[in-house]
Amino acid sequence: MSSQCFPLARQKFLRGQLDWLAGTLRCVLLPESFVVDFEAEFLSDIAAGSRIAISQAITGRTADLGYAFSDAILFPQLVDNRRADKAIIYKDTGNEATSALIFLMEEPNLIPVPFALQGFDYYIYPNAAEGGFFRL
Repeated sequence: MSSQCFPLARQKFLRGQLDWLAGTLRCVLLPESFVVDFEAEFLSDIAAGSRIAISQAITGRTADLGYAFSDAILFPQLVDNRRADKAIIYKDTGNEATSALIFLMEEPNLIPVPFALQGFDYYIYPNAAEGGFFRL
């Protein structure tokens, strides 16, 4: 499996129901043991016990030439005995049952994985060479 948009997110983007530039976006960090289900639609579809951490709000978002780009995604001072292996960007509505899953990141977009969380600030950077996290 590789990094990719969730199919229902693509559908919402095409129907004008999801906008990379509007609202609050965040990222959830997940462990090696997490199995991705691309039929999942909302944050509530990811068991709370599977989540390592939720990022700060994603800032500096742009959508030039169809690429979803932003500033680095910040997870401040994480400590966890699980090793992080995947991350999912989602639209944070304040309600997990309506917070749409957008994009799964894993190797090679999430480097190095898996990684230990030892109390530092951790960042996920968009791929500047390719234009961002993903392209529609």
